[in-house]
Amino acid sequence: MSAPTRLVATLMLLMACKGDTGPTGPQGPAGPAGATGAQGPPGPAGSSAVYNVYQGPITSTLMTTPFLNTNGQTPGVICYMSNAASPNNWLAIATDAAGGLACGTVREAATGNYRGSLVVPSSYVNTGWSVRIVVFWVP
Repeated sequence: MSAPTRLVATLMLLMACKGDTGPTGPQGPAGPAGATGAQGPPGPAGSSAVYNVYQGPITSTLMTTPFLNTNGQTPGVICYMSNAASPNNWLAIATDAAGGLACGTVREAATGNYRGSLVVPSSYVNTGWSVRIVVFWVP
């Protein structure tokens, strides 16, 4: 086969293969989790944080920790939710008033003690969702 004939045959083959792109296939499985990073350096001498963790199934639209004596310190709070379908995946919850989610602390006026709280829509109650509320402060 001569060079011009080979060129014409190649061009015809390339033009014959040109067509519309087909639909995108389904997403493949997730890859393995990455390595855990190095532990950070220790904090300054004499400083430490105290924390209390409450974890359990969501059984009410208002989930709370017990009242905690923080010795007058205003605590921080982080709320997480997890579904029974993926119990090791904890989603951090940010307050979203429009979505019916609120994570925060409540101060008891009589004692000055605090509790952590999470407000969720009723669609999360008794449906396999769990809550983890972490209340923390520096003494």
